Amino acid sequence: MAVNPSWDPLRSPYAPFLDTNYAASPSERLGLQAFLSEPEQELSHLDSEISRTEALLDELRAQRDQVKTFVYAHRALMAPIRKLPAETLAEIFVHCLPTDRHPWRTLKEAPLLLTMVCREWRDIAIKIPSLWNSFHIHIVSEPTLRCWEKGIAGWIARSGVLPLYVSLCIKKIRPILMTETSILQTLMKFSSRFREAVFDLDALFFNMLDRHFPLTFPRLQSLSISVPNSNSRDTLTAIPLVGPPYLELPMLQRLSMNGFTRQTHTRSSREWANITELVLESTRPFTGLPLDQILGILSQTTKLRTCRISISDSAQQFTLVNLPSLHSLWIRFDNTDQPWNAEISFRIIKDSFDSLNCPSLKVLSVTWRKTSLTLDMVDYYLAFTHLLCSIHTLRLEFPMTPEALIKCLELAQNLSVLEITDCVHLIRPSALPGQNHYYYQVQDSLLRKLTNTSTSTHPSPVLCPHLETLRFVIHQSYEAPDMSKLNGVSTLALLEFMESRSISNNQIRRLKVCDVILPPDAQPIDVGLLERFRKLQDGMRVRVLYSELEGMYYLPDVLDTDSPLLSLDFFPPLHHYILNNYTLTNIEAYLDNIECSR
Repeated sequence: MAVNPSWDPLRSPYAPFLDTNYAASPSERLGLQAFLSEPEQELSHLDSEISRTEALLDELRAQRDQVKTFVYAHRALMAPIRKLPAETLAEIFVHCLPTDRHPWRTLKEAPLLLTMVCREWRDIAIKIPSLWNSFHIHIVSEPTLRCWEKGIAGWIARSGVLPLYVSLCIKKIRPILMTETSILQTLMKFSSRFREAVFDLDALFFNMLDRHFPLTFPRLQSLSISVPNSNSRDTLTAIPLVGPPYLELPMLQRLSMNGFTRQTHTRSSREWANITELVLESTRPFTGLPLDQILGILSQTTKLRTCRISISDSAQQFTLVNLPSLHSLWIRFDNTDQPWNAEISFRIIKDSFDSLNCPSLKVLSVTWRKTSLTLDMVDYYLAFTHLLCSIHTLRLEFPMTPEALIKCLELAQNLSVLEITDCVHLIRPSALPGQNHYYYQVQDSLLRKLTNTSTSTHPSPVLCPHLETLRFVIHQSYEAPDMSKLNGVSTLALLEFMESRSISNNQIRRLKVCDVILPPDAQPIDVGLLERFRKLQDGMRVRVLYSELEGMYYLPDVLDTDSPLLSLDFFPPLHHYILNNYTLTNIEAYLDNIECSR
């Protein structure tokens, strides 16, 4: 619709004064009132037309919605999904279940959501046993307790005779409520069908659970128990595989005990013979199993493929344990109660690795949360160097000098994944006070060793030529006198390394993932380097982040390679993690704002 030129402000006799601070005189005010008489009438007319048009539009929309509902209701009669047989719908329903956890009792997701669509779907869903043989019972209040108490028998009944996959979590609820309910008794009536069981309970509920435990779980293949932070022997003896009378678990293959302690009892060899995945971790410092008890268990697990253990003490005597099928080993040392006794600390670490013969090992994670060493402690890394030749994944949170780290990587030439968590370390000259040396473990010297400088005419060796994934987490966790003088990772050295590994050739593989979290005192990315970083993102997943950590904290326990935050998979949860949002995109905006403000 064309605009009426009569209402063009530039054609007004008052145009020179419009959009200014000019104040009209009394005579001019009379003239303006007369002048605006016609346009004000036009404005009122247009408002009326708009209101009439909007009312008409609302009526048309209402009619359209009515016709649309009519059409869609009839189109639904021709929907292809209505032609699907019940068997096909059943298969689709099963794929609606969550894949990363057991289903919850909620109407917002399968399987209960499927029963709310229509009567036919409800009838089909209820008759599919595989929709109901997995569930997570999470009791944190009296309403959730009563809800499960009424529904658990019906839920399990729908599963027919299929094996059951159960997880039970009871937290922050009065024990008297649990004694008044039959939920545990009802659940354990079906224990002979348990294929997988997860128990995460407060300390008060273990004895209660024990009263309802059967003598055997004949079909149980996976058992996970999270033991609360308690040193009570009463609590520990109520946990399966800990105190007598022991449960019979003839088919057990995967065992996870998050909270094993020195008071734990071990079992006979026939109970460990089939285990392929084993987790024995302490939840508190200095409470983990000593090495001799760990070795006593491992010596019975001849089929073990994955192992995750916490060791808090050395053994008086140890024997060599052969683990021919062991593929992945996570080992954490909790022996920090002897901070300056190098001989004791080194013996625990050395004995642990010397006692294990694992020729098929491919994944090695070593954790020792220690940031201060003496000069006679810097060679701890030698304890596990004999395992580096064949592994393809190495994860380290272990105190060593930059030179020692390079020596380790020189032995691990088959590495495809390297993950290192670093902080400010301290080396004392001896057990006595003296001149201290502060340093970062990951420095430019390491990046230069990893940088490919080979050419077609001048080939040269490069560290870790098969590397495809690199993750560095470098944070400030120790107050050095002057952090600005510490050598760390520069963005230029990091960029040159990534550029040199962005293409593959006969000598090296192309780097696919490079995740780096730098400390807050690190050198920021220069504006001139941003474009070079950006080009790398075409063929490489690049994340360069800056973090600020208060005290000594670690990253989350689950490795999520698609997460915008970096995480390594062998650390406990990080509770106070502050991440400055300096991704490459945000860095560019941040620097642009600085330039504009100058």
